[in-house]
Amino acid sequence: MTVIPRLFRQTFPKRDKHISENNSLEFFFDQPVIIVLGAPGMGKTTAFRQASQTESDALFVRIGELLAATNLDAYKNKILYLDGLDEQRSKSKGKGVMDALVSKVRQINPSKIRISCRTAE
Repeated sequence: MTVIPRLFRQTFPKRDKHISENNSLEFFFDQPVIIVLGAPGMGKTTAFRQASQTESDALFVRIGELLAATNLDAYKNKILYLDGLDEQRSKSKGKGVMDALVSKVRQINPSKIRISCRTAE
């Protein structure tokens, strides 16, 4: 399978002007939080799968899988690549999805977190 390299741009907070606007995802590995927004089909999932294999102690996890998990030990102290926020219903076990996700992330206390979502969401 041919993989098309994706380039990313930091929009918040603004970076110094001397840094290129478009960089590989690996350029941002030093950041504790990365949120990738993009249209469907832009390659967010593919980029996350690749980056999770490149970055040490990282796991690629679909957000639905994380929300359904009862044993969180496998996720602790890892860098979590959480994919598909836009694919979740607005409620999870009676809580808003964002509240449920924040609750899980706090229980896990990952070393870093990366989240992908469609821009429309």
